[in-house]
Amino acid sequence: MSHLPPPEAGTDPSLPGDLRPDAIVQTAAFFDRFIRFAAMPLGVIFSLFSLKIFLSLLLNGMGITHADLGPNWHDFQSFWSAGVAASEGNGGRIYDYAWHSDHIKQVFGADGQDFGWHYPPQLLLLLAPLTGLPLPVAFALWYLLPLAAFAWLVYRLIPDWRAPLIAMGCPAVFINTSYMQNGVLSTVLIGFALLPFIENKKPSALSTGLLAFKPHLGLVFPVAYVAGGLWSSIAWTAFWLAVQTGLTALVFGPQIWLDFWNSLAQSKDILLSEVGAGAHHYTSVFGSVRLLHDNAPLAYLAQFFSAGLTLFVLWNVWRSDTPRPLKAALLVASIALIAPYLMHYDMVLSVLAGVLLVQHRRFELWEQRDRLLLAGLWLCVAFNHELQKNYGIPSALIGNLLLYFLVHRIISSEQARKGVHALSHNATSGPGSAH
Repeated sequence: MSHLPPPEAGTDPSLPGDLRPDAIVQTAAFFDRFIRFAAMPLGVIFSLFSLKIFLSLLLNGMGITHADLGPNWHDFQSFWSAGVAASEGNGGRIYDYAWHSDHIKQVFGADGQDFGWHYPPQLLLLLAPLTGLPLPVAFALWYLLPLAAFAWLVYRLIPDWRAPLIAMGCPAVFINTSYMQNGVLSTVLIGFALLPFIENKKPSALSTGLLAFKPHLGLVFPVAYVAGGLWSSIAWTAFWLAVQTGLTALVFGPQIWLDFWNSLAQSKDILLSEVGAGAHHYTSVFGSVRLLHDNAPLAYLAQFFSAGLTLFVLWNVWRSDTPRPLKAALLVASIALIAPYLMHYDMVLSVLAGVLLVQHRRFELWEQRDRLLLAGLWLCVAFNHELQKNYGIPSALIGNLLLYFLVHRIISSEQARKGVHALSHNATSGPGSAH
Protein backbone atom coordinates (compact mmCIF):
# COMPACT_ATOMS: atom_id res chain seq x y z
CA MET A 1 0.00 0.00 0.00
CA SER A 2 1.34 3.41 -0.94
CA HIS A 3 2.09 5.89 1.81
CA LEU A 4 1.91 8.86 -0.58
CA PRO A 5 -0.69 11.45 0.33
CA PRO A 6 -3.72 11.58 -1.93
CA PRO A 7 -3.44 14.05 -4.78
CA GLU A 8 -4.94 17.47 -4.26
CA ALA A 9 -8.31 18.09 -5.79
CA GLY A 10 -8.09 19.40 -9.35
CA THR A 11 -4.68 17.90 -10.12
CA ASP A 12 -3.62 14.97 -12.26
CA PRO A 13 -0.89 12.87 -10.54
CA SER A 14 0.20 11.53 -13.94
CA LEU A 15 1.41 14.99 -14.96
CA PRO A 16 4.67 16.56 -13.77
CA GLY A 17 4.12 19.18 -11.14
CA ASP A 18 4.80 22.09 -13.46
CA LEU A 19 2.22 20.82 -15.98
CA ARG A 20 -0.67 20.13 -13.61
CA PRO A 21 -3.85 22.09 -14.31
CA ASP A 22 -3.46 24.28 -11.21
CA ALA A 23 0.00 25.39 -12.41
CA ILE A 24 -1.37 26.06 -15.90
CA VAL A 25 -4.26 28.04 -14.46
CA GLN A 26 -1.93 30.08 -12.28
CA THR A 27 0.35 30.79 -15.23
CA ALA A 28 -2.60 31.87 -17.36
CA ALA A 29 -3.85 34.07 -14.53
CA PHE A 30 -0.43 35.70 -14.24
CA PHE A 31 -0.30 36.52 -17.95
CA ASP A 32 -3.88 37.73 -17.81
CA ARG A 33 -3.03 40.21 -15.04
CA PHE A 34 0.13 41.23 -16.89
CA ILE A 35 -1.81 41.95 -20.10
CA ARG A 36 -4.24 44.29 -18.39
CA PHE A 37 -1.43 46.05 -16.53
CA ALA A 38 0.91 46.33 -19.53
CA ALA A 39 -1.53 47.62 -22.16
CA MET A 40 -1.02 51.29 -21.38
CA PRO A 41 2.80 51.26 -20.82
CA LEU A 42 3.37 49.22 -23.98
CA GLY A 43 1.11 51.58 -25.91
CA VAL A 44 3.19 54.55 -24.74
CA ILE A 45 6.48 52.80 -25.61
CA PHE A 46 5.41 51.89 -29.15
CA SER A 47 3.97 55.38 -29.66
CA LEU A 48 7.32 56.91 -28.65
CA PHE A 49 9.15 54.60 -31.06
CA SER A 50 6.79 55.70 -33.85
CA LEU A 51 7.36 59.34 -32.97
CA LYS A 52 11.13 58.85 -33.08
CA ILE A 53 10.95 57.30 -36.57
CA PHE A 54 8.68 60.07 -37.82
CA LEU A 55 10.87 62.89 -36.47
CA SER A 56 14.04 61.27 -37.81
CA LEU A 57 12.52 60.95 -41.28
CA LEU A 58 11.19 64.50 -41.13
CA LEU A 59 14.69 65.79 -40.35
CA ASN A 60 15.97 63.75 -43.29
CA GLY A 61 13.41 65.33 -45.57
CA MET A 62 14.42 68.80 -44.38
CA GLY A 63 18.04 68.02 -45.19
CA ILE A 64 19.15 68.40 -41.56
CA THR A 65 20.18 64.76 -41.19
CA HIS A 66 21.09 62.07 -43.72
CA ALA A 67 20.53 58.78 -41.90
CA ASP A 68 19.33 55.77 -43.89
CA LEU A 69 16.40 54.53 -41.83
CA GLY A 70 15.43 51.65 -44.05
CA PRO A 71 12.23 51.01 -46.01
CA ASN A 72 10.15 53.63 -44.21
CA TRP A 73 11.59 56.54 -46.20
CA HIS A 74 12.00 54.50 -49.35
CA ASP A 75 8.33 53.55 -49.50
CA PHE A 76 7.28 57.19 -49.31
CA GLN A 77 9.60 57.90 -52.23
CA SER A 78 7.37 55.77 -54.43
CA PHE A 79 4.20 57.62 -53.37
CA TRP A 80 5.79 61.03 -53.81
CA SER A 81 7.29 60.16 -57.20
CA ALA A 82 3.93 58.85 -58.45
CA GLY A 83 2.25 62.07 -57.34
CA VAL A 84 4.88 64.16 -59.11
CA ALA A 85 4.47 62.14 -62.31
CA ALA A 86 0.69 62.52 -62.20
CA SER A 87 0.86 66.26 -61.57
CA GLU A 88 3.22 66.58 -64.57
CA GLY A 89 0.85 64.71 -66.88
CA ASN A 90 2.72 61.40 -66.78
CA GLY A 91 0.33 59.52 -64.51
CA GLY A 92 -0.13 56.61 -66.90
CA ARG A 93 3.62 56.07 -67.28
CA ILE A 94 4.05 55.04 -63.64
CA TYR A 95 2.52 51.68 -64.58
CA ASP A 96 5.67 51.02 -66.59
CA TYR A 97 7.94 49.45 -63.97
CA ALA A 98 11.21 50.63 -65.56
CA TRP A 99 9.94 54.17 -66.15
CA HIS A 100 8.67 54.54 -62.57
CA SER A 101 11.97 53.26 -61.12
CA ASP A 102 13.93 55.72 -63.25
CA HIS A 103 11.58 58.53 -62.28
CA ILE A 104 12.15 57.89 -58.57
CA LYS A 105 15.88 58.28 -59.15
CA GLN A 106 15.29 61.49 -61.10
CA VAL A 107 13.27 62.91 -58.21
CA PHE A 108 15.38 61.64 -55.30
CA GLY A 109 18.78 61.11 -56.88
CA ALA A 110 20.90 57.98 -56.92
CA ASP A 111 19.55 56.91 -53.51
CA GLY A 112 16.04 56.46 -54.90
CA GLN A 113 14.77 52.90 -54.56
CA ASP A 114 13.26 50.73 -57.30
CA PHE A 115 9.51 50.23 -56.89
CA GLY A 116 6.73 48.93 -59.05
CA TRP A 117 3.43 50.84 -58.99
CA HIS A 118 0.33 48.69 -58.67
CA TYR A 119 -2.31 51.00 -57.18
CA PRO A 120 -5.43 52.01 -59.15
CA PRO A 121 -5.45 55.61 -60.44
CA GLN A 122 -7.78 56.81 -57.66
CA LEU A 123 -4.86 57.09 -55.24
CA LEU A 124 -3.30 59.75 -57.46
CA LEU A 125 -6.20 62.08 -56.61
CA LEU A 126 -4.73 62.16 -53.09
CA LEU A 127 -1.03 62.10 -53.98
CA ALA A 128 -0.92 64.72 -56.75
CA PRO A 129 -2.11 67.61 -54.50
CA LEU A 130 0.50 66.65 -51.89
CA THR A 131 3.29 67.29 -54.37
CA GLY A 132 2.28 70.96 -54.46
CA LEU A 133 3.60 71.22 -50.90
CA PRO A 134 7.21 71.14 -49.71
CA LEU A 135 8.37 67.55 -49.28
CA PRO A 136 8.66 67.67 -45.44
CA VAL A 137 5.17 69.17 -45.12
CA ALA A 138 3.67 66.57 -47.45
CA PHE A 139 5.45 63.81 -45.56
CA ALA A 140 4.13 65.09 -42.23
CA LEU A 141 0.58 65.26 -43.57
CA TRP A 142 0.88 61.75 -45.07
CA TYR A 143 1.80 60.46 -41.62
CA LEU A 144 -0.20 62.61 -39.22
CA LEU A 145 -3.61 62.98 -40.88
CA PRO A 146 -4.42 59.23 -41.06
CA LEU A 147 -3.19 58.80 -37.46
CA ALA A 148 -5.39 61.67 -36.27
CA ALA A 149 -8.37 60.18 -38.10
CA PHE A 150 -7.58 56.77 -36.61
CA ALA A 151 -7.43 58.22 -33.08
CA TRP A 152 -10.75 59.97 -33.64
CA LEU A 153 -12.31 56.77 -34.98
CA VAL A 154 -11.16 54.79 -31.93
CA TYR A 155 -12.49 57.49 -29.60
CA ARG A 156 -15.85 57.48 -31.39
CA LEU A 157 -16.07 53.74 -30.80
CA ILE A 158 -14.69 53.80 -27.24
CA PRO A 159 -15.10 57.26 -25.65
CA ASP A 160 -12.21 56.89 -23.21
CA TRP A 161 -9.01 58.94 -23.56
CA ARG A 162 -6.90 55.82 -22.98
CA ALA A 163 -8.39 53.94 -25.93
CA PRO A 164 -6.72 55.92 -28.78
CA LEU A 165 -3.37 55.85 -26.99
CA ILE A 166 -3.46 52.08 -26.54
CA ALA A 167 -4.70 51.55 -30.11
CA MET A 168 -2.05 53.80 -31.67
CA GLY A 169 0.59 52.10 -29.55
CA CYS A 170 -0.21 48.63 -30.87
CA PRO A 171 2.63 46.88 -32.75
CA ALA A 172 0.70 46.88 -36.04
CA VAL A 173 0.52 50.69 -36.05
CA PHE A 174 4.23 50.89 -35.23
CA ILE A 175 4.99 48.52 -38.14
CA ASN A 176 2.99 50.78 -40.46
CA THR A 177 5.06 53.71 -39.23
CA SER A 178 8.30 51.84 -39.84
CA TYR A 179 7.27 51.48 -43.51
CA MET A 180 5.47 54.83 -43.77
CA GLN A 181 2.79 52.93 -45.62
CA ASN A 182 -0.98 53.26 -45.97
CA GLY A 183 -2.18 50.56 -43.57
CA VAL A 184 -3.61 53.15 -41.19
CA LEU A 185 -5.29 55.02 -44.06
CA SER A 186 -7.05 51.93 -45.42
CA THR A 187 -8.08 50.89 -41.89
CA VAL A 188 -9.54 54.34 -41.26
CA LEU A 189 -11.64 54.12 -44.43
CA ILE A 190 -12.93 50.69 -43.42
CA GLY A 191 -13.64 51.91 -39.89
CA PHE A 192 -15.54 55.01 -41.02
CA ALA A 193 -17.45 52.91 -43.54
CA LEU A 194 -18.70 50.72 -40.68
CA LEU A 195 -19.12 53.42 -38.01
CA PRO A 196 -22.62 54.54 -39.11
CA PHE A 197 -23.66 50.89 -39.35
CA ILE A 198 -22.58 50.34 -35.74
CA GLU A 199 -24.62 53.40 -34.78
CA ASN A 200 -27.74 51.76 -36.30
CA LYS A 201 -27.57 53.66 -39.60
CA LYS A 202 -26.49 52.64 -43.09
CA PRO A 203 -22.77 52.06 -43.77
CA SER A 204 -20.93 54.96 -45.35
CA ALA A 205 -20.89 54.34 -49.10
CA LEU A 206 -18.41 57.19 -49.58
CA SER A 207 -15.81 55.55 -47.32
CA THR A 208 -16.41 52.18 -48.94
CA GLY A 209 -15.95 53.75 -52.37
CA LEU A 210 -12.72 55.52 -51.35
CA LEU A 211 -11.30 52.13 -50.39
CA ALA A 212 -11.04 51.44 -54.13
CA PHE A 213 -7.37 52.43 -53.97
CA LYS A 214 -6.85 49.00 -52.33
CA PRO A 215 -9.73 47.02 -53.89
CA HIS A 216 -8.62 43.64 -52.52
CA LEU A 217 -9.49 44.90 -49.02
CA GLY A 218 -13.05 45.64 -50.11
CA LEU A 219 -14.00 42.19 -51.39
CA VAL A 220 -15.94 41.43 -48.20
CA PHE A 221 -18.25 44.43 -48.41
CA PRO A 222 -20.53 43.30 -51.28
CA VAL A 223 -21.10 39.94 -49.57
CA ALA A 224 -21.87 41.55 -46.21
CA TYR A 225 -24.10 44.25 -47.70
CA VAL A 226 -26.12 41.78 -49.79
CA ALA A 227 -26.49 39.43 -46.80
CA GLY A 228 -27.68 42.33 -44.66
CA GLY A 229 -30.05 43.65 -47.34
CA LEU A 230 -28.19 46.96 -47.52
CA TRP A 231 -29.12 47.64 -51.13
CA SER A 232 -28.94 51.42 -50.92
CA SER A 233 -25.37 51.18 -49.59
CA ILE A 234 -24.44 49.02 -52.57
CA ALA A 235 -26.02 51.49 -54.99
CA TRP A 236 -24.35 54.52 -53.41
CA THR A 237 -20.97 52.74 -53.29
CA ALA A 238 -21.27 52.06 -57.04
CA PHE A 239 -22.15 55.73 -57.54
CA TRP A 240 -19.07 56.96 -55.68
CA LEU A 241 -16.87 54.50 -57.55
CA ALA A 242 -18.20 55.90 -60.82
CA VAL A 243 -17.54 59.45 -59.63
CA GLN A 244 -13.95 58.59 -58.72
CA THR A 245 -13.38 56.87 -62.03
CA GLY A 246 -14.77 59.78 -64.00
CA LEU A 247 -12.87 62.36 -61.96
CA THR A 248 -9.62 60.44 -62.40
CA ALA A 249 -10.15 60.23 -66.17
CA LEU A 250 -10.99 63.94 -66.29
CA VAL A 251 -7.94 65.06 -64.28
CA PHE A 252 -5.30 62.66 -65.61
CA GLY A 253 -6.82 61.66 -68.93
CA PRO A 254 -8.77 58.49 -69.81
CA GLN A 255 -5.58 56.81 -71.08
CA ILE A 256 -4.48 56.29 -67.48
CA TRP A 257 -7.17 53.64 -67.04
CA LEU A 258 -5.99 51.76 -70.12
CA ASP A 259 -2.42 51.90 -68.80
CA PHE A 260 -3.60 50.56 -65.44
CA TRP A 261 -5.61 47.79 -67.10
CA ASN A 262 -2.66 46.75 -69.25
CA SER A 263 -0.41 46.60 -66.17
CA LEU A 264 -2.60 44.12 -64.26
CA ALA A 265 -0.97 41.03 -65.76
CA GLN A 266 2.48 42.32 -64.83
CA SER A 267 1.27 43.23 -61.33
CA LYS A 268 -0.10 39.72 -60.86
CA ASP A 269 3.26 38.26 -61.88
CA ILE A 270 5.23 40.54 -59.57
CA LEU A 271 2.95 40.39 -56.53
CA LEU A 272 1.67 36.81 -56.67
CA SER A 273 3.56 34.60 -59.09
CA GLU A 274 7.01 35.95 -58.26
CA VAL A 275 6.13 37.24 -54.75
CA GLY A 276 8.41 40.15 -55.57
CA ALA A 277 8.74 41.59 -52.07
CA GLY A 278 9.51 38.16 -50.61
CA ALA A 279 7.01 35.78 -49.02
CA HIS A 280 8.22 36.76 -45.54
CA HIS A 281 6.56 40.17 -46.06
CA TYR A 282 3.14 38.64 -46.74
CA THR A 283 0.55 38.00 -44.04
CA SER A 284 -2.14 36.27 -46.10
CA VAL A 285 -2.97 32.58 -46.50
CA PHE A 286 -1.44 32.72 -49.98
CA GLY A 287 1.78 34.30 -48.71
CA SER A 288 2.08 31.91 -45.77
CA VAL A 289 1.82 28.86 -48.02
CA ARG A 290 4.49 30.35 -50.29
CA LEU A 291 6.62 30.96 -47.20
CA LEU A 292 6.28 27.37 -45.96
CA HIS A 293 6.33 25.64 -49.34
CA ASP A 294 6.98 27.74 -52.43
CA ASN A 295 4.20 26.16 -54.45
CA ALA A 296 2.00 28.69 -56.25
CA PRO A 297 -0.87 26.30 -57.24
CA LEU A 298 -1.11 25.04 -53.64
CA ALA A 299 -1.08 28.62 -52.35
CA TYR A 300 -3.91 29.61 -54.73
CA LEU A 301 -5.92 26.55 -53.67
CA ALA A 302 -5.46 27.30 -49.97
CA GLN A 303 -6.41 30.94 -50.52
CA PHE A 304 -9.50 29.98 -52.53
CA PHE A 305 -10.65 27.53 -49.85
CA SER A 306 -10.00 30.03 -47.05
CA ALA A 307 -11.84 32.81 -48.87
CA GLY A 308 -14.83 30.62 -49.68
CA LEU A 309 -15.24 29.36 -46.12
CA THR A 310 -14.73 32.83 -44.64
CA LEU A 311 -17.30 34.42 -46.95
CA PHE A 312 -19.80 31.67 -46.15
CA VAL A 313 -19.49 32.37 -42.42
CA LEU A 314 -19.65 36.14 -43.00
CA TRP A 315 -22.80 35.73 -45.08
CA ASN A 316 -24.55 33.77 -42.34
CA VAL A 317 -23.54 36.10 -39.52
CA TRP A 318 -24.61 39.23 -41.42
CA ARG A 319 -28.00 37.61 -42.07
CA SER A 320 -28.45 36.92 -38.36
CA ASP A 321 -29.42 39.21 -35.46
CA THR A 322 -25.82 39.33 -34.19
CA PRO A 323 -25.02 42.73 -32.60
CA ARG A 324 -23.69 45.18 -35.16
CA PRO A 325 -20.25 45.75 -33.57
CA LEU A 326 -19.64 42.00 -33.77
CA LYS A 327 -20.77 41.87 -37.40
CA ALA A 328 -18.34 44.68 -38.15
CA ALA A 329 -15.53 42.96 -36.24
CA LEU A 330 -16.08 39.74 -38.19
CA LEU A 331 -16.00 41.66 -41.48
CA VAL A 332 -12.67 43.26 -40.55
CA ALA A 333 -11.18 39.97 -39.33
CA SER A 334 -12.35 38.25 -42.52
CA ILE A 335 -10.35 40.56 -44.79
CA ALA A 336 -7.06 38.98 -43.71
CA LEU A 337 -8.30 35.51 -44.68
CA ILE A 338 -9.77 36.55 -48.04
CA ALA A 339 -7.25 38.90 -49.68
CA PRO A 340 -4.19 37.11 -51.13
CA TYR A 341 -1.98 40.21 -51.12
CA LEU A 342 -1.51 41.58 -47.62
CA MET A 343 1.62 43.02 -46.06
CA HIS A 344 2.78 43.56 -42.47
CA TYR A 345 1.44 47.10 -42.37
CA ASP A 346 -2.05 45.89 -43.34
CA MET A 347 -2.32 44.21 -39.94
CA VAL A 348 -3.52 47.54 -38.55
CA LEU A 349 -6.87 45.96 -39.40
CA SER A 350 -6.43 43.69 -36.38
CA VAL A 351 -6.39 46.77 -34.13
CA LEU A 352 -9.72 47.94 -35.54
CA ALA A 353 -11.24 44.49 -35.01
CA GLY A 354 -10.02 44.49 -31.39
CA VAL A 355 -11.48 47.96 -30.81
CA LEU A 356 -14.85 46.80 -32.18
CA LEU A 357 -14.83 43.84 -29.81
CA VAL A 358 -14.08 46.10 -26.84
CA GLN A 359 -16.79 48.48 -28.02
CA HIS A 360 -19.23 45.58 -27.78
CA ARG A 361 -18.06 44.49 -24.33
CA ARG A 362 -15.51 46.12 -22.07
CA PHE A 363 -12.18 44.32 -21.96
CA GLU A 364 -12.45 43.76 -18.20
CA LEU A 365 -15.64 41.74 -18.78
CA TRP A 366 -14.08 39.37 -21.30
CA GLU A 367 -13.46 35.77 -20.39
CA GLN A 368 -9.86 35.06 -19.50
CA ARG A 369 -9.24 32.84 -22.52
CA ASP A 370 -10.44 35.64 -24.81
CA ARG A 371 -8.03 38.11 -23.24
CA LEU A 372 -5.23 35.58 -23.67
CA LEU A 373 -6.15 35.12 -27.35
CA LEU A 374 -5.86 38.86 -27.85
CA ALA A 375 -2.47 38.80 -26.11
CA GLY A 376 -1.35 36.02 -28.44
CA LEU A 377 -2.40 38.15 -31.42
CA TRP A 378 -0.43 41.10 -29.99
CA LEU A 379 2.73 38.97 -29.72
CA CYS A 380 2.32 37.49 -33.21
CA VAL A 381 2.04 40.95 -34.71
CA ALA A 382 4.92 42.36 -32.66
CA PHE A 383 7.38 39.70 -33.85
CA ASN A 384 5.87 38.57 -37.15
CA HIS A 385 8.52 40.10 -39.41
CA GLU A 386 11.45 38.57 -37.52
CA LEU A 387 9.77 35.17 -37.18
CA GLN A 388 8.79 35.00 -40.84
CA LYS A 389 12.05 36.34 -42.26
CA ASN A 390 14.53 34.55 -40.00
CA TYR A 391 12.71 31.33 -39.10
CA GLY A 392 10.08 30.85 -41.81
CA ILE A 393 7.26 30.75 -39.24
CA PRO A 394 3.99 32.21 -40.62
CA SER A 395 3.34 34.11 -37.40
CA ALA A 396 1.23 36.77 -39.13
CA LEU A 397 -1.24 34.17 -40.38
CA ILE A 398 -1.28 32.61 -36.92
CA GLY A 399 -2.16 36.04 -35.55
CA ASN A 400 -4.90 36.51 -38.15
CA LEU A 401 -6.35 33.12 -37.27
CA LEU A 402 -6.23 33.95 -33.56
CA LEU A 403 -8.14 37.15 -34.27
CA TYR A 404 -10.73 35.36 -36.38
CA PHE A 405 -11.16 32.63 -33.76
CA LEU A 406 -11.51 35.29 -31.03
CA VAL A 407 -14.22 37.16 -32.94
CA HIS A 408 -16.04 33.92 -33.70
CA ARG A 409 -15.85 32.83 -30.05
CA ILE A 410 -17.37 36.08 -28.82
CA ILE A 411 -20.12 35.88 -31.46
CA SER A 412 -20.87 32.31 -30.41
CA SER A 413 -20.97 33.34 -26.75
CA GLU A 414 -23.37 36.15 -27.60
CA GLN A 415 -25.65 33.80 -29.51
CA ALA A 416 -25.56 31.29 -26.65
CA ARG A 417 -26.42 34.06 -24.17
CA LYS A 418 -29.38 35.09 -26.33
CA GLY A 419 -30.49 31.45 -26.48
CA VAL A 420 -30.41 31.12 -22.69
CA HIS A 421 -32.28 34.41 -22.31
CA ALA A 422 -34.96 33.25 -24.78
CA LEU A 423 -35.41 29.95 -22.95
CA SER A 424 -35.67 31.79 -19.64
CA HIS A 425 -38.21 34.19 -21.08
CA ASN A 426 -40.31 31.35 -22.50
CA ALA A 427 -40.20 29.52 -19.17
CA THR A 428 -41.43 32.53 -17.22
CA SER A 429 -44.14 33.47 -19.72
CA GLY A 430 -45.46 29.98 -20.49
CA PRO A 431 -48.88 28.56 -19.51
CA GLY A 432 -47.56 27.20 -16.22
CA SER A 433 -45.96 30.46 -15.24
CA ALA A 434 -47.10 32.53 -12.34
CA HIS A 435 -47.10 35.47 -14.74
